[in-house]
Amino acid sequence: MASLIAEAYPEAAEREGAEAPRPIRERLEAAAPEARTGILEAYLRRHVAEALGLSPEALPPDGDLSGFDRDVVAEHVTWTLKEYLDLTLYRTEVRAHPSLASLARFVLDEWERLSRLVGETAEARATVRSFVPPAHLPAKEPHAKERIPDVAFVLSTPRSGSTLFRLMLSAHSRLFCPPELNLLGHPDMRSWSEDRDILMPHEGLVMALATLLEMTRDDADALVNRLVAEARPTAEVFRMMQARLGDRVLVDKTPSNALHLETLERAETLFDAPKHVHLVRHPYAVIDSFVRARFDRVRGDTGDPFAIAEAYWTRMNDNILKLAEKLPAERYLRVKYEDLVCTPERVMRTVCAFLGLSFEEAMLHPYAHSEMFGGPGDPNIFRHTGIIASLADKWKRVRLPRPLGEAARRTAEAMGYALPETAWDEQAK
Repeated sequence: MASLIAEAYPEAAEREGAEAPRPIRERLEAAAPEARTGILEAYLRRHVAEALGLSPEALPPDGDLSGFDRDVVAEHVTWTLKEYLDLTLYRTEVRAHPSLASLARFVLDEWERLSRLVGETAEARATVRSFVPPAHLPAKEPHAKERIPDVAFVLSTPRSGSTLFRLMLSAHSRLFCPPELNLLGHPDMRSWSEDRDILMPHEGLVMALATLLEMTRDDADALVNRLVAEARPTAEVFRMMQARLGDRVLVDKTPSNALHLETLERAETLFDAPKHVHLVRHPYAVIDSFVRARFDRVRGDTGDPFAIAEAYWTRMNDNILKLAEKLPAERYLRVKYEDLVCTPERVMRTVCAFLGLSFEEAMLHPYAHSEMFGGPGDPNIFRHTGIIASLADKWKRVRLPRPLGEAARRTAEAMGYALPETAWDEQAK
């Protein structure tokens, strides 16, 4: 591969010499702190130019990006930084920086902060903004005979494998499983649009409406904007989708639904006997992934990210368990992520039986057959090509800075997860 690149780009090969340049991560680690921003800015200039189909010299000397397609830049930069710097950024974060210099400073600050976090013990304190009470939900929901039929919910915390699970479900011909809708916790579309906890507020719903109504993304976006301007009830939007489903079942996979028990309980009054699939994953793996994905930063939470991640995992699973206590057994199913990736056919046959459907082989090949690929959810979705069984044991390799708190330990025990003491750093302990 190196020789082919040298043949295709002889001037670059001559300029770099016989040895290929070191990966950006190694260069940053070896450089003096004061030199890192310049190295990263030059690196970003090359990759942004590549994304735009330009030479690096064609970009403005001051690195101003305001005149270019920021969506193209954001998509390419987020992929590049994850692949070569092992740093998860979100497109909204990249779009927020108008120049290469400001983007380089932001990226460097986050990379250095994350490097320190995963190697040091942080203080066990956290302020989770997302736990504030939800918007006031309607006091009066539809009468029982007017409730919306044929809806199921996937309930989980972030970083529990829900995007993979959504794609597996979406591959079934009788299921319609769009990316995060974020509708259930809001009385109307104006409240939905103003919710700062939604990372990509329009994308999941736009993808769903474009697919169901057979319209372009631009037309679907215009429709969503109109629904927001008119402050239409979110129940009406659910009905709009359900009316176009035919014999398919709508599956709402929105992790933020579990932030508040009130939101989960609304499903019981808005829909006709909805079914709930509770996807769980070992807390060590979720907490580690949460921190590395920088969810605390993008959600505006402050304090120790490990404590924040633990708080999310505990509170959201506790809310789901409280809902499950009120449901008849035939409307609640718990699925372990570890079982899903190790024995996907067995698990998906169980899920299909729970939903009253026959199993379909396509569900085992989610990256080949699923519709609505992308959207809100796992930022690393495009880096996967299949179900990875080895991720079931990822929690065994995690080293947390301290043991979990008592509340998290009770929740883990309730869901059958062992918490061996080898999971945190001996020095931290």
